[in-house]
Amino acid sequence: MLAAMMDGRRKMLLSVHDVIEHGNNESFKIQLLYKVRNFVIKKMHNILLYSYISDDILKKQLNNIPHTIYHSTLGAYDFLNSYPLISNQYGKYVLFFGRIDYYKGVDILVESYLKSNLPKQGIRLLLAGKDNVGIVKNMDNENVIILNRYIENDELANLIRNSMFAVLPYRTATQSGVTKSAFALGKPMLCTDAGNLPIEVIDGKYGKIVRADDSSHLTEGLNWMVSNTDILEVYADNIKTDWNEDGQYSWKCIAKDMIANVYEKIIENNLYGAN
Repeated sequence: MLAAMMDGRRKMLLSVHDVIEHGNNESFKIQLLYKVRNFVIKKMHNILLYSYISDDILKKQLNNIPHTIYHSTLGAYDFLNSYPLISNQYGKYVLFFGRIDYYKGVDILVESYLKSNLPKQGIRLLLAGKDNVGIVKNMDNENVIILNRYIENDELANLIRNSMFAVLPYRTATQSGVTKSAFALGKPMLCTDAGNLPIEVIDGKYGKIVRADDSSHLTEGLNWMVSNTDILEVYADNIKTDWNEDGQYSWKCIAKDMIANVYEKIIENNLYGAN
């Protein structure tokens, strides 16, 4: 890999999934990984990013070293459809799933849920994912279901299927695989305006957008979603149309766009992958 990067005769493209450091940034392992990552990025001319908000962040991290930046997206994680349907054992619920870290705003979600009308309506909050920072530690409320562990794909598929909608309460974000998992199963989303999320979850088309780090606005969003189940069905139909195997965000459409607007341009412009 390093030898290939140093060979100026090769045309190369580096795909960078996320430009924001997440997790325990004080750990030696995380710091080392990001130093190696930044070293590799600086050796490349052609960078592929998955959100437009990442552009300025990356340029600041690299002190404005010039790069040719391309963009793409990810399709729905449709492999989740391969798992058989299992009966719902949790009743009526809204769902958060994924690793629990501070930046994901799960503490704000719990606060917002408890202030909302959902508990009185018998709608529970289900949190599915390993808690890395102790946010749900000692939480004791019969309306909040906590699966504090790694969730296997078959279980995840059914948690999404059986939910009313999924919630993304992130404080900060670039893009998220959570949206692609929910969309694979035609599930609408309530999410914050953090990072690239409003571009993925288009307000009024695939779900509803609320302000990040604002428990009152998230509470309003929860109340609105459960009071407008007919509109949730419209959102679900929009998702199934646009994110299925023939839709505008299908993997084959993404692949065609990558060939035409990324790889062919690199070849045509003779943009090499190393200094």
